Amino acid sequence: MSDNINYAFPEQNNEEFIKLLKAQRYYYKVAKRWQMGRFLISILIPILFVIAKLKLLNEFEYYRDSFAWVKLPWVVSISLLWVALSFVFKYFEKRYISIGAAIQEEFDTKLFGIEKNKICFFKEPTPEEISNGEKKFKGNTESLNNWYPVSNSGNKFGNILLAQRTNLIWTENLKNRYKYLFLLLIGSIIRYCIKTFAILLNLQKKRIDFSVS
Repeated sequence: MSDNINYAFPEQNNEEFIKLLKAQRYYYKVAKRWQMGRFLISILIPILFVIAKLKLLNEFEYYRDSFAWVKLPWVVSISLLWVALSFVFKYFEKRYISIGAAIQEEFDTKLFGIEKNKICFFKEPTPEEISNGEKKFKGNTESLNNWYPVSNSGNKFGNILLAQRTNLIWTENLKNRYKYLFLLLIGSIIRYCIKTFAILLNLQKKRIDFSVS
């Protein structure tokens, strides 16, 4: 963007606000890692059950040897363990999202000069949380400049509304990216299940042919 643009909130590039944005981006990134980990493992567990199903079809030596490492009790144990761990993953995911959202709220209220919403406001971030997030931020600091790229309309409340509109657009775009990723993963799972089903049908056909002969 051109440096000649008259942005509505030039103070957003001050060190105080950049520090908040660094911390916010760090906590959101950590939350996404917990979320993605929970999602991926939730996909792997059903696949593990499918492999176990193939192991149980031990009429044919090839498939028995190929999946000899899979034991059904282990699959059940891993599944039960994951049920417990999923609560841990969810806890940390929500915790980091809450911290990130609280820091974003801190950024907005200071920048816009408005009061915090006492009803909906998240737990206020501690100076330690902000400092820790800022230090661990590894992204591009320049990308945080002009966080709200809003041209000055000459009206404070109009500028705030335009800034909040950019927030909504950014959130919608983020949801769309996750939606396409989710559809891609689901497509991969369906493809894997179809291949597995074909193997099972082939095994069944061989068993029938063997019994007839």
